[in-house]
Formats: sequence, C-alpha cells, structure tokens
Amino acid sequence: MSILEVAVFAVLVTNAADPFFCRTLAEGGARCSNGLGVEATGEHTIRFSNFVTVTKLNNGDLAFSNGLTSSRGSFGGYQFSNGVSVRRLAGGIYEFSSGLICRPRLPAIAECVRRPRKPQ
Repeated sequence: MSILEVAVFAVLVTNAADPFFCRTLAEGGARCSNGLGVEATGEHTIRFSNFVTVTKLNNGDLAFSNGLTSSRGSFGGYQFSNGVSVRRLAGGIYEFSSGLICRPRLPAIAECVRRPRKPQ
C-alpha cells in the first residue's frame, strides 16, 4: 500500500482530528508522527501498532479488524461507522469530515493537515 493510503487509514482507525504525517521506513513499514507504527502483513494488508489491521479486498472495499464499516455517501465519498466521512479530491488529496486533508508530500511522506480556511 502507498504511504498516502497508510495516512488515510491512520485517520480512520484513530478518528484523528489533529495533524500528523507518515513516512516510509528504510527497514520496511512506516511510522506516523501520531505514534502509530505500521507493517505490511500481506500484499493487501497492513497492521497498525494499535493492532488494527486493514485489508484492501479485490472489489476495492476495505476490511477493518476493529469492525469499522463503510458505505458510499451521497456526496461521492465514503461514510464510516465511526462517524468519519472522506472523499477524494483532485490531485490525490483526501478530505475528511474532521477538517483534515491528507496529501502526498514526497514519495515516502504523506501529511494530514487542517484544511485551509476560505477567505471571507
């Protein structure tokens, strides 16, 4: 999985509202500044250090070991059972209902930051 996917899933499994970043480690896996470590346990599965695993299924759906579920929202994104919604914007940016946006910064770094406020 890409480092951007790791960051997006980190928002979902922690219900994060504060900014953080994730980076790929040279020895394998990834580390996020919110304290989560991540390791690949299969071609389409990762396990976070909080013991939640996320698997990308063949049909594109996600399976979370903590029971988190999702459904397509009317706005073109996904609504998750923990109350978080997310949609993909142009440029590979993911926008969350919490006010975070996650985006790639470098090939090995993804950041999740507060959505900039629109000028009034």
